[in-house]
Amino acid sequence: YELIDRTLRRGREAILLVPEILLTVQMVSRIKSRYGELVAVMHSNLSAGERLDVRLRVLPDSHRSVRTASQVHLHHGASVQLARGGLLDRDVLAPGESGYAQLRLSEPLAARSGDRFVIRFLSPLETVGGGVILDPLAPRRKRNDPAALEALAIREQGGQTERVLQTLAESSLSPASR
Repeated sequence: YELIDRTLRRGREAILLVPEILLTVQMVSRIKSRYGELVAVMHSNLSAGERLDVRLRVLPDSHRSVRTASQVHLHHGASVQLARGGLLDRDVLAPGESGYAQLRLSEPLAARSGDRFVIRFLSPLETVGGGVILDPLAPRRKRNDPAALEALAIREQGGQTERVLQTLAESSLSPASR
């Protein structure tokens, strides 16, 4: 921890990367006891969230469009639950279009970034489209917010380093959130 201590004394930030197999409860406790609230732990375990940021695509042959606040059945893995969609970059997704959306779920869902899903309208029952989960623990986002749309673009298309930096920027470690 000597290098981290030296870096922090100079007023800079540090990231400690360890293989997940070493990321035990004891190790996290030891690091938190040394650095306190400065510690954020990120790992690839499934996260149970009630809000998902997604790239949503409407099937080209769908008879309906998706609008903000549309209620849908979300099919993810073996689970099916109700969700309400909030389009983030437009008012309506027409057949054949895709866009960013935030799905608010009726209950927590264990999901990972990159997971695929399908949505179906409730009545009449019709498969409308699907997409990919960009953030399974999404913060509340505002519609047409340039910063939110840029963050989603990084989560969707950015490299690993860019995605890690984006996650840190949105976390409690960000200088903007202190």
